[in-house]
Amino acid sequence: MALSSWQKLSGECMRPILAGLLCIGLAACGGQSGRLALVSCGLGPAISLPVEVNRQAAIVTVTINQRRARLLLDTGANVSVINRNAASVLGLTVVPDTKSVFQAVGGKASSERATVQNLTIGGVALTDLSVGVNKETIEDGVLGLDVLQQFDADIDLPHGRITLHQGGLCEGAAPPIPGNVLEIPAKRAIVHGVGVAQVTEPYLMVPVSLDGAVTLGMFDTGALAGSLVSTTFAAKAGVSDAQLAGDQVLVARGFGTAVPLRRHRFGRLLVGRERFDMPTLLVGRDTPQVFPVILGIDYFRTHRVWFSFSTNRVFVLPDHDEPALAGEAG
Repeated sequence: MALSSWQKLSGECMRPILAGLLCIGLAACGGQSGRLALVSCGLGPAISLPVEVNRQAAIVTVTINQRRARLLLDTGANVSVINRNAASVLGLTVVPDTKSVFQAVGGKASSERATVQNLTIGGVALTDLSVGVNKETIEDGVLGLDVLQQFDADIDLPHGRITLHQGGLCEGAAPPIPGNVLEIPAKRAIVHGVGVAQVTEPYLMVPVSLDGAVTLGMFDTGALAGSLVSTTFAAKAGVSDAQLAGDQVLVARGFGTAVPLRRHRFGRLLVGRERFDMPTLLVGRDTPQVFPVILGIDYFRTHRVWFSFSTNRVFVLPDHDEPALAGEAG
């Protein structure tokens, strides 16, 4: 396992990166969900839930239609998905002739649709939530950003907790987290469609620099293999095909698709103001409109991450002096 050291850098070096980058497109399905009534500014009541880290996966327990369900916490999923077998047990009715397309690690995956009449998280109920139904999910399904973005989400996997705050931070306000919290500017840069049909996806993208190549990266607790880099962006960072050919091959699975990945040691990774020296990242083949950099479960194991969807900001609190990005496939 390769350990990487980090140090805080001046925010000045990263500000031009975010400002100068273009939006990245992603073709993915949208979904409507029951919405909470949000206050205009300020944090409201909080829901705190335990998170079980099971075979590297982060699992939360919710109630769907008065039945208990175990869902993968997945900040890389724009909509929630229920396992086909679990959908039957939970009393969900699949809508005939409905198909949605999801962007997965192995490419695109299709899913049918169903409506959850009641999804309860820590006593707060969401109603009439449109979800995907797919046979290839961990546990009973996936809890995605269609639900999480309705809160300010404080994900603390090092201590096995997620706290969902109703309402949201005011502009300029910091989250109530003790310690040396680092703020990362973010933007919702995933836009597809045109005109009135244009859709902005809920991903909060942040500036990333890898061996001098710059882009926007996304956070994905559902990337169980670890943090990933696309082959195209790896090439921009100076990695040749010959170098990749000599790297160790690992295999991960995304919605049932086997994905070959290479473990490659890079020189330096910057995520906002945080610096990782000699990180080992997974390099995977490009898929249509892929994310250049994905910060996976190995990042979350050593960071507390607060997503402020109301103000498009991300805050991180490193849990260790030497966090690891080791690119381990689970």
